[in-house]
Amino acid sequence: MKRHFSYRALPHRHRVRRFAAVLGFAALILSGCREYAPDVPEVKPGEIPETVLKRYAHTDAVLARLNDLKDTGQRLDSLFYYTELLANYDDKAAMVYAREAGRIAETGSLRLARAISDYYIALFTGRQYILGDEEALEGAIVNAANSDQLFKKSNNTEWHIKAEVLLGHLNFKKGDSTAAKEYFFNALKGLEIADAANEEQDRQKGEIFHELGNLYYYSFGDTGKAIGFFEKGKALFEKTGYQSALARLWLDLGLVYFYEGQYAEADSLSQKSLDYGRKNSDIKSVIYACQQLAEFKRTAYLQSADPTDIDEAFSLLRESIRLDEDNPYYTLQLLGSAFSSKAKMTKAYNNVDSAIIYYKYAVQEAKRLGAPKIMEPLVENISYLCGFRQRLTQRDCSELLDNAGMSFLNKQYKELNDTIVNRLQLASRQSKEFAMQLQETENKHRVNNIWMTSGAGLIIAGFVFLILLQQQQQKRLKAKMEALRAQINPHFVSNSLNAIESLVNHDQKDAAAKYIIHFSRLSRQILNSSRDGVTTLAEELKMLEHFLALEQLRFRDKLNYRIDVAPDLENQPVELPAMILQPYVENAIWHGIKPKQGPGLLLVKVEKQDKSLICTIEDDGIGREKAREIKAKSLMQHKSVGMQITQERLKTIGHVKDTQVDIIDLYDDQGQPSGTRIVIRLPFKIKKMKPA
Repeated sequence: MKRHFSYRALPHRHRVRRFAAVLGFAALILSGCREYAPDVPEVKPGEIPETVLKRYAHTDAVLARLNDLKDTGQRLDSLFYYTELLANYDDKAAMVYAREAGRIAETGSLRLARAISDYYIALFTGRQYILGDEEALEGAIVNAANSDQLFKKSNNTEWHIKAEVLLGHLNFKKGDSTAAKEYFFNALKGLEIADAANEEQDRQKGEIFHELGNLYYYSFGDTGKAIGFFEKGKALFEKTGYQSALARLWLDLGLVYFYEGQYAEADSLSQKSLDYGRKNSDIKSVIYACQQLAEFKRTAYLQSADPTDIDEAFSLLRESIRLDEDNPYYTLQLLGSAFSSKAKMTKAYNNVDSAIIYYKYAVQEAKRLGAPKIMEPLVENISYLCGFRQRLTQRDCSELLDNAGMSFLNKQYKELNDTIVNRLQLASRQSKEFAMQLQETENKHRVNNIWMTSGAGLIIAGFVFLILLQQQQQKRLKAKMEALRAQINPHFVSNSLNAIESLVNHDQKDAAAKYIIHFSRLSRQILNSSRDGVTTLAEELKMLEHFLALEQLRFRDKLNYRIDVAPDLENQPVELPAMILQPYVENAIWHGIKPKQGPGLLLVKVEKQDKSLICTIEDDGIGREKAREIKAKSLMQHKSVGMQITQERLKTIGHVKDTQVDIIDLYDDQGQPSGTRIVIRLPFKIKKMKPA
């Protein structure tokens, strides 16, 4: 299954149930000491009508009313209640209330209230990682760690365990499986040594087992243990009647069953989550279940060509986009994928147009959110579909994108850059305002000078940590880019630019335009391939198509090529090392076909044999022996940097089972060299997408 999306694990719905005891901190104020114990009732999904939730989501009006309350405790009670109330309905509004509670707690030196605020801020900020915002994830970890320290100092076991679970979840998203595992098991240990088990502790254990299920499946690859943890969590949620958490678990367990090929179980669990969400007005559950089921139906359609499957997918996505008004980019992306799949099966240009339009809307939403990482695959899909449309209708995408395709995409990236700059400027202003508030608070509450100074120091240390972390990430990115530049053959770049110049000089504008498009797309895909070191077969072949199209434009009738992919591989996200085929293809063209008299044929074939992926690259050129003779006599020897790096990479993975490269010399009936065949055998592996 080719997954254009990164499926989002449903976020924690850590409930603030009832603060039955004093929060454990005596806040010093000018008038003396007092205790603060907020009491927030439990809110179950569906208990509050959506019309009421919408009213609370209008934060300006609600905050204006809260300002009339003189009692600090009442204001904090209300703010934490609204935060919890909207936690599964509107993240942005919930974040506003959490930040306001934190401001009041900071002003009144209410340490535990501030810790609870930091916990919620970490929870909501961490969800932004869905959009590829790594800085937001690091910031969430810092906030969660700060809140955890304050909970420990206040001896508040319940909130300390919640913070440990959140830290485990955030570190899992970050990719630090060791830290995540430690946090989860520390939280479990804390629950087990508690004085007496109760319903709340059972629910917390269920949350931890759910998290461990995801961790063991996606990070450790242990399907058996993962399902065991899921089942433990399921039993505890059923025991305590924690239906909203059970619905989230059904979705994640359904995704695991889907990856394991148990499609009936996957559909059944996802449908149960959807039924629960609809019945209880749990909007988040409905949205995620619709998205997941729609993707299942789209995959089934690609395998069965049954139109009812894709119709069901469209119906589910329409329901999702109706409910997801604030962040609809992901549903728009799935709609683009669904229409793209339908276009692939029907070859109808109207489906291509619909796919392009939905991807366009998704790009614009991603730009609005300031999320470059989710824009990149969308841009690639638009580029590919515009080429497909050109072949079908002989028309470009200007009428769909409001201007030329590349101009539209460049415009989106420029506006995204402006958005990010504006966000940074806003963050800088907010930081300065916050620093001023801290100074004013210190002046007003001199009796709390030591605590306030420590708090400010902690915040500054957090900012310093984030700045250093950002610098480190920039250094790593620069190192990746430098390594990437070493992979791009300078001869290829130079020859491409020379070819473009030649076409322009000979007034072959259409050919020059095609050359530029293929060159830019290939360059972008090479950049993308440097991030993880691995890619999917579909992306690798897409990059190969651009490269071969460029070479064919250069060599014209001299080069013919064909790419054959086994039907059972077309719709699967098969994982393989990035840029593993292109150097061999380049080598075959330059040393096999280019020196040959007359036209040559290059064949790339990909198939599955047992548990191996077999990639065959075959040319009908002059053969290796003749190529070596020509190379020895030539003063200008074509040297492939990419080939050298590929060979080094294959040496590194050479000890992996089922990894092998065979180079076979081909001969005709008269015993004369007739080409070369390269057979690359790699372990067959499906690329798994972590719940984000």
